[in-house]
Amino acid sequence: MAIESGAPITTLAGLHIGCIELIAKDQFRSLSDFNHVSVAVGGASAKTLVSLIAGYIGLDPEQDIEWAFAEWHERVDMLDRGEVDVVLAIPPVSYSFHDKKIGHVILNTTTDDPWRNYLCCMVIANQEFVSKHPIATKRALRAVLKANRLCALEPQRVAKIIDNEFRSGLYNYALSMFRDIPYGAWREYDPEDSFRFFSLRLRDVGIVKKSPEQLIALGTDFRFLNELKQELKV
Repeated sequence: MAIESGAPITTLAGLHIGCIELIAKDQFRSLSDFNHVSVAVGGASAKTLVSLIAGYIGLDPEQDIEWAFAEWHERVDMLDRGEVDVVLAIPPVSYSFHDKKIGHVILNTTTDDPWRNYLCCMVIANQEFVSKHPIATKRALRAVLKANRLCALEPQRVAKIIDNEFRSGLYNYALSMFRDIPYGAWREYDPEDSFRFFSLRLRDVGIVKKSPEQLIALGTDFRFLNELKQELKV
């Protein structure tokens, strides 16, 4: 969306697949029931994610969904009280729903088709910086990908770092997150393929108008990633 509007950004790589859950009241058993429902999300970007999921199964996100915007802790209470039918959650927040046995998961993009086949989180850079400082860009991307690999190989260590840094008291949630999300699979997925898939979904619901090829040409540069895939062997 930002690329189409002319934002000077470039997508450099994908990080991992998945991480999004739709959690629903008990009477909703699958996405086939996802019609004329109320959905609580955290903001405009979360609404966009649910909209493209709804559009993929043939729904009109503006006509078939009643939207509510709330912070994550409010969404927990809203679903528990039955004030909304569905909420969007990501780790580690989604684990609080599971622990409290509030609702059940009707979509997990880490494990469910077709979403599990595509990268959901990307590394974005300033176009001018990439153009003027290619060596620094590559170094920065290398650091991000090595940190990504650390999440996959040493989830306990990373969870402890996060917990200490933010004093969150959510070590177990963080550990589950690093174990559940396939951080180590970034080299197995094609970011351009993922970019194309999500561009098409956004186009289906009228959020973007340009073709995937136009958006890829305007806002991606995967040459650094391709080089680092060869250099970062492990």
